[in-house]
Amino acid sequence: KTLDGNVTFAGRGRFERGWIERIAREIEPNSLLMLVEHPLVRVARFYRDALREVHPKSPFWPLAMDIKAHQWDRNIHTPPSFAQFLTFVIDLRRSVHPLGFHWQPYATLCQPCLLRYDAIVRLDALDDVTQRVEVDQLAALYDDGVDEALLERTVDFYRDDLMLLNYSVDRFYRELYKNFHAVIVQVRPS
Repeated sequence: KTLDGNVTFAGRGRFERGWIERIAREIEPNSLLMLVEHPLVRVARFYRDALREVHPKSPFWPLAMDIKAHQWDRNIHTPPSFAQFLTFVIDLRRSVHPLGFHWQPYATLCQPCLLRYDAIVRLDALDDVTQRVEVDQLAALYDDGVDEALLERTVDFYRDDLMLLNYSVDRFYRELYKNFHAVIVQVRPS
């Protein structure tokens, strides 16, 4: 895409009103930008927007059925769980099927080590209260059936992105263990 005919945006995405204009004011014409968000948020956002309430007329229904089949889940009347989706994504890297650009690591999708980007813009670094609340809600998805082993596999899958873009995974581990610690506290003798 081009913005004002000069600025090339590599990648795809949905942006809140004003973000692109705000970024465009800060950069030089003909700049090549890579727009990113936390990889674990990105994969959770895709699940929430495309798969959590998928239905047979949705363009993502075939993907949902592939995920269910991958998990040997024959219940086609319910969407795949977030844990099933993460397992599917992680297992795809070892298969012959191509990775979807919605969840493919930035390191392979945008190739920041090969292309010379003028700037890499972390969209989550833009100070927006609404976005912070949404990110917290997306992080909470990792508490829904995602165990420590699956979270470790997911972090490993996105390790290059996390290191390259200087992202932390602390928030996701806190979500994972939030309910676990609450249960432990309740079980202790008084």
